Amino acid sequence: MRLHHVAVITGDLEKSIDFYREFLGLEVSKRFKVEGNEIAFLSTGNSLIELIAPNELKGKKIDFNDNIHIAFEPEDIKQAFEKIKNAGVELKTDLTKSGEFTYCHFKGPNGETLEIIKNE
Repeated sequence: MRLHHVAVITGDLEKSIDFYREFLGLEVSKRFKVEGNEIAFLSTGNSLIELIAPNELKGKKIDFNDNIHIAFEPEDIKQAFEKIKNAGVELKTDLTKSGEFTYCHFKGPNGETLEIIKNE
């Protein structure tokens, strides 16, 4: 299994992009809007940082308790989902297909949000 992306919620997408470019040398690989939310993927070479700027949070300070998740890309997402589900792990979403992605969010051992995702 490899790390696919880490998502960070931001109130200022441009400021966040500038920070990741300036201090980490990352470049935007994809940028788009979904339901008014702005999203930018920045490449780390072998994984991505996803910056998400929800429309309703523009310019606001963000509390990161539930606003960050770590995403992993398994070889077989259905098998990985069944393993998580059968282990009794707290699911935040069911296995969901959205556009070109299939994903599931669930709680980690410390209450952190984790995701499995597959680009299909």
